[in-house]
Amino acid sequence: AMWRPVTEHWVSQAMVAWRGGDLPGFVKFIGCLSHFFGDMTQSAHLVDLKLLAELLPAPGSMAGFHYHTDLEAVTGKCGPLRPPQLLGLSVPEVAWRVANLNTQAMRDCRRYIVPILQSLFAGDKAEAERQAGPPVTAAAQITADVAYSAWRLATGDIPSAERQALAFVDLRTWPPDAARHDSVYGDAILDGNRSTPPSGAPIVPARLRFADGSIRFVKGLGMLPHSGMCGPRECWMRYGIPVGVFSRFEAQIGMHADLTVDGAVDFIVQLDGKEVFRSGR
Repeated sequence: AMWRPVTEHWVSQAMVAWRGGDLPGFVKFIGCLSHFFGDMTQSAHLVDLKLLAELLPAPGSMAGFHYHTDLEAVTGKCGPLRPPQLLGLSVPEVAWRVANLNTQAMRDCRRYIVPILQSLFAGDKAEAERQAGPPVTAAAQITADVAYSAWRLATGDIPSAERQALAFVDLRTWPPDAARHDSVYGDAILDGNRSTPPSGAPIVPARLRFADGSIRFVKGLGMLPHSGMCGPRECWMRYGIPVGVFSRFEAQIGMHADLTVDGAVDFIVQLDGKEVFRSGR
């Protein structure tokens, strides 16, 4: 959520520049955002560097290695990009979707930190640069999407197919702004249930028991029950949805079909802090 004002400001400025026929201004403001996206996906920015130095110490021959400047100095090559996509029908919606893309990109780009360092420590600069390519590509793709979105919004020329593609969001694939769960074994499980927590336990398709007694496979977010050891026995996820973009919320709710009748839960939906739905026990 804290990233959205940054995106909203620069996208708005880019749109003003385009409408005023100021192409250099449009490029400048998109460039500011591109720098921001590059910082978001830069491997040297995505980890506690002190901890990294303890976990992966530099060889003695590289005394003085700096885990920020030397890691950041590795220049990756941008890979192929998909065609740019419209990210919203308003500036706030674009900023909301960009925040999600940034969050996912940061998670994805952390995986390249150790390979880049290992390559540097082995003296293989070419491999280090190859490993640094995906983070650059991620930032470039977000830049392309934002530039395209700013241009479409500035002109007002938005194809109906692109409008339709933005009609709904599947929150199963959307990271919540905040969540609470006390289980050390994980929280939301995409499209499945974990019947036993130890390592290696399989994630099996989610199954719900319906009112007619049938048991069906469903897509959703499975969640282990709260232990009650640390506070109220409740789990929750919160999504910050931009105002005026969506008009309804749809979901199937239920409990794991393998639970006995002793299992019970209330499903509650709140909107702006006010309860708007409660399933009952």
